[in-house]
Amino acid sequence: FVCDACPKSFNMPSELTLHRRTHNGMETNVRCNFCGERFYTKYERASHVKQIIRMTDIAARGARSLAK
Repeated sequence: FVCDACPKSFNMPSELTLHRRTHNGMETNVRCNFCGERFYTKYERASHVKQIIRMTDIAARGARSLAK
């Protein structure tokens, strides 16, 4: 599934649909409570927040192991 506005391609039509929003000027109404980054969908924000939590957890584990 290839974007008609740029050279990007996607495996699923739903991914293309989400991507097209970047070309049509749709507002990014969903904001991350941790860093303030803005997203088009709650799903995108949830994925981003999971990454933040995972990175924070890994960093905390590393700090605990260094303190021992």
